[in-house]
Amino acid sequence: LRRMDALLVAIRDGAPFAEPGIDGAMDHNKSIAEEMNASLPWGIDEKFGGLPPRVAAGINSAERAAIAQRRTLYAARLAAQGRTAPEQDWTERPHAAALAISGGGIRSATFALGVLVALARRNLLFQFDYLSTVSGGGYIGAFMTTFLSSQFLSSETTAGPPLGLLRDDLPFQREDGEAAALRHVRHHSKYLATGSGVERLQIAFAQVYGMVMNGLGVIYLAAIAAVVEYMLRLALPPAAFWPTPVLIAGAALLLTPFVLPLLWRRPAHRSMADRLLLVLCLILIVLLAWHGLGWLHHNLRWHPLYLLIPLAPLLASALLALSGRMAAPLRILLYIVSWVALPLVVVGAELIIYDQLDGNTVLPVLGATSNIFIAGVLVAIGFWLFCDLFDINFTAPHRHYKKKLAEAYLVQPDPADPLGPLRQNVSVPLSSCNEAGRGPYHLINCALNVPASKASRMQGRLTDFFLFSRDFCGSPLTGHQPTDAWERLNTDLDIGTAMAISGAAAAPQMGTGTIKSLSFWLALFNIRLGHWIRNPGHARAAEVGPPGLSYLLQEVLGQADETRPFLNVSDGGHIENLGVYELLRRRCKYIVAIDGEQDAQMTFHGLTTLQRL
Repeated sequence: LRRMDALLVAIRDGAPFAEPGIDGAMDHNKSIAEEMNASLPWGIDEKFGGLPPRVAAGINSAERAAIAQRRTLYAARLAAQGRTAPEQDWTERPHAAALAISGGGIRSATFALGVLVALARRNLLFQFDYLSTVSGGGYIGAFMTTFLSSQFLSSETTAGPPLGLLRDDLPFQREDGEAAALRHVRHHSKYLATGSGVERLQIAFAQVYGMVMNGLGVIYLAAIAAVVEYMLRLALPPAAFWPTPVLIAGAALLLTPFVLPLLWRRPAHRSMADRLLLVLCLILIVLLAWHGLGWLHHNLRWHPLYLLIPLAPLLASALLALSGRMAAPLRILLYIVSWVALPLVVVGAELIIYDQLDGNTVLPVLGATSNIFIAGVLVAIGFWLFCDLFDINFTAPHRHYKKKLAEAYLVQPDPADPLGPLRQNVSVPLSSCNEAGRGPYHLINCALNVPASKASRMQGRLTDFFLFSRDFCGSPLTGHQPTDAWERLNTDLDIGTAMAISGAAAAPQMGTGTIKSLSFWLALFNIRLGHWIRNPGHARAAEVGPPGLSYLLQEVLGQADETRPFLNVSDGGHIENLGVYELLRRRCKYIVAIDGEQDAQMTFHGLTTLQRL
């Protein structure tokens, strides 16, 4: 800390750096030097790496082969230029060096770009074995990996500079003041504001369409409840009969203080005591709810002003999100109001639909037709729509977000004109990334949302580390499978998809940062940048249809887990925002972390979160 203070003073005053006198500094420096000089074999430890030994061995083998390819490539290039590698045994060194780029949106991507350029100019960038990115850091990481994955430009095929990470290579080589690829990235930094007016309208209408479909999904559930209730009330005795069962159930509940202790005295009947109490309570709740709905149907007739009722939880949720500190009683009250958003909307829609089931409707073709018949037909059609056709990946804004990011960052030289304008929105399959070995091995970090998981290690965390890479994808909870297996099930999975998922900051489920009071509104208003992907580790992943209404409800209710064919994956910053955790799992000896988070108060919460994890 004293050295840092002295360095900052020297920078401020423009004076030479003066080494401060520190007691025990020489001994401390010696211990650090000894530790740095010690050997540290890299790779996921098969015992302590958190993965099954066979999986760890497979990942290590694939990554070692890719890293050896890169080291050999650059050693040969340096030798061809009459230069030596940074270390005599550089290609065989037992330890790994890694570069991590944090989340932080366009700010992190832009800041990290400057660091990458500086490292390349000093011939340091090509020495990194791993590149680990999160969220916004993935923008610039995907740019570098995509550009270096080009198959069309090299020193052998053109007279121009080769692709690579040496000082004179593209994309970081200076041309007339700035490399063309870097100029493209800078000009497209406001990626969401680019495109024609028609394209912007298309995105806007797609967002509205998603909101409407999500709303219709909620209304569909209410319609099913209304039709079922209406048919039951026709088949069951009139409402006047129901007070008697309520009184009987209440009386039975009052007798439980006498009955349950008698059952508890007999060890063989103890489990029966708890079941009896549960059944009696559920019966009473169902009867009271049935009676209460009947009272509401009789006394509250449909009125357009009822649509204003959901405004209360909406405003409460907004106040919770926008306000800073507030008195605890008021905050608790707002939480309670916001939590009833989903049941209030569903019950309100059910009351409105039920109110319309009595009577007839005149249709141009069918004439007078009973509303219950029309409702039954619509429920049947809705079942086909929401349980077979409805795809929440299609209605989500993920694909538009991915496209705009890809136009800004996923660029390559044009094969027809390698030195001309760049190709935009290039799709590179994950399994084909960096096949020539020009760049570091890219790890794209995401968060697997499993708030309903029964796995003990997920308790309190609600999220697991999910990783996309060239050879393996997956998480410790779900297991890791070869990347081509994920690509066969998810045909749109490429580096652009992985980049967009890793940067999916806003979603109903956001790992440890989930705001439960906002989950319903985020889903209803289609603020859902997360993505559902098929899990090749699930036996039925290839057989089921797209993720439909049941998966949307899992997002809203926080019931997603790892047991179903689809997995919910979102921003890697929802669990660890520096991108260092997976590098520690691989026991990298040297890690350079570029922290571009939003941290105006300098709390370094990304670093403290990493330490805790």
